[in-house]
Amino acid sequence: MSAFSLAYSRALPIVKSDNANIPYPAVNQTGANTALVATNVLYDSSAAFVNNGVNTGDIVYNVTDGLMATVVSVAGNFSLTMNADIFTATSKNYIIYVASPQSTIGNYGCYLYIGVAGNVSVDTIGNDLNVTFLNVPAGTILPVQVKRLRAATSATNIIALW
Repeated sequence: MSAFSLAYSRALPIVKSDNANIPYPAVNQTGANTALVATNVLYDSSAAFVNNGVNTGDIVYNVTDGLMATVVSVAGNFSLTMNADIFTATSKNYIIYVASPQSTIGNYGCYLYIGVAGNVSVDTIGNDLNVTFLNVPAGTILPVQVKRLRAATSATNIIALW
């Protein structure tokens, strides 16, 4: 059981997605895709995915288009497979975040700061799926530990807090 906190040490603006959990704000690698080789693949000829320790479960943000997906497998230093096709054109900037600061437990959850009012649909760390909080006011810190911000969320400018 955890307690709601009013002091946070990490923050990350997050993307609504049904494809990936909210990543821990530790950047593994950044770059831009250089080719389209297959559906659900990120290819970057200047990357070092294996050498930099990109792992299954890490989260890829397509920064250019505001999309994210989960790494399914790392094929080599230049190529990885994801659970969604978030790169449909070349020269899209990306950030790869580690899934969690502790690889053995996965995403341990965060609180959400709601910047613009609306409905907030989440999956909790207790595996309660698609829970929707209605009409959450702007400026609210949602006192529930979440691991995924669902695409159905209408609130915007949301920041994950740890």
